[in-house]
Amino acid sequence: MIKQRTAWDLRNIYLYLVCFVCIIMILVGTVTALNNFIDLFFPEYYSIGPEMIARDYQDYIKYNQGTNNTMTLEEYQKMREEQQQLDLQRQKSYKKKQMVQSLSMIIVAVPFYLYHWRKIEREKAE
Repeated sequence: MIKQRTAWDLRNIYLYLVCFVCIIMILVGTVTALNNFIDLFFPEYYSIGPEMIARDYQDYIKYNQGTNNTMTLEEYQKMREEQQQLDLQRQKSYKKKQMVQSLSMIIVAVPFYLYHWRKIEREKAE
């Protein structure tokens, strides 16, 4: 006795669900990769203006009053610029890592999708 397969047997549901999940993974990976690509090559750069540095410097002086931990305004500006450059480097490093994760999601999802979709197509042809 040969059991005839229906369109909604458990195996077909599994195959379609795997294809659906893979398509979602591909879409999420692609959008995330594009977003990270844009952020990596066109970063948002926030410059700290001289007024803000002067105001922060005054707070720094008040906080360190009576200690030997004071620096000049020029030293403070240089320190803030170095911090900003370090933040940009960290941001670039993070975006590169996110890009690799997004691309790896796509690389994993595409073969799974193709394998399961071909199974569905072969069964339809039979």
